[in-house]
Amino acid sequence: MSGSAFSPLRVTAWVLIALGAVLFLSFLGRVGRASFRRIQPVNVWARYAQEASPYGRRRGRTWGAVGGILLLLLALLVAGAGWGLFCLERAARAYAPFPSDEVAGRVQCLPLGEGTSGAMTCTVSLERPAYSETVRLAGVRWGVEVEVLAWDPALERFGLSSGYRVLRLLGLGAEGQVTAEATLPAARGLSDALLRLGRRFVQVRRQTLSGQATSERFYELTVSRAGFSLREW
Repeated sequence: MSGSAFSPLRVTAWVLIALGAVLFLSFLGRVGRASFRRIQPVNVWARYAQEASPYGRRRGRTWGAVGGILLLLLALLVAGAGWGLFCLERAARAYAPFPSDEVAGRVQCLPLGEGTSGAMTCTVSLERPAYSETVRLAGVRWGVEVEVLAWDPALERFGLSSGYRVLRLLGLGAEGQVTAEATLPAARGLSDALLRLGRRFVQVRRQTLSGQATSERFYELTVSRAGFSLREW
């Protein structure tokens, strides 16, 4: 979803933030009126009437203070909920949308000469974000760490974006151990704690795909809601 696209979630977030601001201003108004009354000249007859009732004045002050505290807490709660929704929507947009042709990028790794056994140069090209770089890695095979985020369709209609990220390019040893890595410019996604909290509504799949370092072929990274796969060419 592009940053300018209409999002019901974003609209809801701003409405909650605005409502929280209105409630907070109302709380400030109550505080201002109470402060103004305290600096007014004392009305002797009104004070006498208050003193004549041992409970009325104290009870009014108590309930007024409790009401003010509740109003402040409600304002903070509503505004905090709106800000949380706004941050959630912005973090979900960090994932690139699934491409129509399912191609997310391309990787080709070439082994170096005999004098540098166990090393290779890898060229990786990504579609979104547009990125291309050639790096040197130690290892006999290459790997790529990827992630797919799939929201419930109802939440997608509400404004949360499903998509993917390409995280790291890896150099792998003969036994599959990681010998080197290069971090790719993936945007920061949702936190693990938040994903665990919402696992009933969102599915996250992180994979590590690997291929041979050879000059005879290159690999395309294909992606869909089901996950990533490699296509050899």
